[in-house]
Amino acid sequence: MPPWGTVGRVKTSRLLTAALICTALAAPVPALAKSRHFQTPSHKIACLYDSKGGPGPHIRCDALFLNDVAFFLDCSHKGKRRHATDTVAEPNAKVLAYGTSKRLGPFSCASRRTFLKCKSRESGHGFKLSRQSQKVF
Repeated sequence: MPPWGTVGRVKTSRLLTAALICTALAAPVPALAKSRHFQTPSHKIACLYDSKGGPGPHIRCDALFLNDVAFFLDCSHKGKRRHATDTVAEPNAKVLAYGTSKRLGPFSCASRRTFLKCKSRESGHGFKLSRQSQKVF
């Protein structure tokens, strides 16, 4: 039996526990996903930016003046028009005022009185939405 007896084992056990806790706390913590809801002043286009999930960072905008239509954009592909039976609309979402732009991760969105345009700053792809026309590029 070691000269320190039970007291030594308790101290050793506490030291090992403390070392394990310090190691766990020092490990890198994964970045939390960021999501931001926003809408146009008319409340006819509602958008969600999500930094994680699926294809990575992406924006989805619902054209609420069309039936079940959403527009989707990721970093490397052309904007897409999609059928959507759910919505990203949030009644209390921040309004992107006409004449202003917002940077969301690798994207930028510009709100104008007659349209909303979102594009990837990396690829140049995006979409432009208005009541009169909806274009993906």
